[in-house]
Amino acid sequence: MYARPQSGGHVERYLPARTRYGVQTVLLVDRAREVRGRLWYRVWLPAPPNMSRGWVPASRVSVYAVDTKIVIELSLRRLQVVRDDVALATFPIAIGHADLPTPTGTFFVTERLRPRQRTSSYGVLALAISAYQPKLYFWDGQGQVAIHGTNQPQLIGQAVSHGCVRMTNADILRLSRLVSVGSPVIIVE
Repeated sequence: MYARPQSGGHVERYLPARTRYGVQTVLLVDRAREVRGRLWYRVWLPAPPNMSRGWVPASRVSVYAVDTKIVIELSLRRLQVVRDDVALATFPIAIGHADLPTPTGTFFVTERLRPRQRTSSYGVLALAISAYQPKLYFWDGQGQVAIHGTNQPQLIGQAVSHGCVRMTNADILRLSRLVSVGSPVIIVE
């Protein structure tokens, strides 16, 4: 990853081909630019600090289109799946508590993970996103945030998590059928 789209420039960061879970690393393309006949992509990075961006040569990545995005409104405790400015589905959620709030900004789905135990606090499925809760950098995964199921559905609608977005297990399964890895996630107050 480079700070500017130029060959021979200073490499700011090396990105692994696979995540710590063994899944292929995904980036969200922000824009494209051609410089001296070479195509570059400005991308959102799946790494702290939140909303980090940089440039990668198009020749080093494969691209695919996604047609849905997730919009999370924290004050309404609501998650929507949107395609072409039309809400396809709306779900109630639980969010981070006051000391460990859910980060706001532009992020993306980085991986789809099935917990080993369906009764875990992550429920039946987790969609990891590129957001990080900075106060939890010492946790496994450096405090990476996820949208996930729960073994405590009675807490949906409350501010109770460590920054993650919780949904009922039925809702996270439905959500996972509507979005792809790489889908943008917009989190607003």
